[in-house]
Amino acid sequence: MRFVALATDYDNTLASDGKVAEPTWSALERLRQSGRHVVLVSGRELDDLRAICPRLDVFSRVVAENGGVLYRPDRGERELLAPAPPKQFVEALRKRGMRNFSVSETLVATMKPGRRGLRSVVETSRRSIEHRPLHRGGAAGAAERGERRCHQMHVERLLPAYEKA
Repeated sequence: MRFVALATDYDNTLASDGKVAEPTWSALERLRQSGRHVVLVSGRELDDLRAICPRLDVFSRVVAENGGVLYRPDRGERELLAPAPPKQFVEALRKRGMRNFSVSETLVATMKPGRRGLRSVVETSRRSIEHRPLHRGGAAGAAERGERRCHQMHVERLLPAYEKA
């Protein structure tokens, strides 16, 4: 069996303390040169990945924001796979006194201290706001509820066409 792709997370998988070691970059480049694809999958916001990861060009695709954004580094194109967080959700967070959170194209994110406030707003507004809490390490976020985020990403969008070996 021949594998055609490697999908990997950034934080604490490729990167330690936010940085990828040079031997890791070399291994990823060799993988690409073998005709395989490398896909970066992260809960981080795309703009954050662009700032912290200097070599997005190594990846065939980047899946960011917990599946909410698909990015093609070779073309500089991003495709939204989920809707933006509702304005009333963001306002509810502000009314609760939350200040340390970011609102991206498809996700609301905060660090661990903000989890309680985020969860409270999600639970209080379950009927009117279809978002669910997400927790990854020291980070927390809220994204569209349901399976839509995952199912919208079809293989043909994730990877370019390839010849079966």
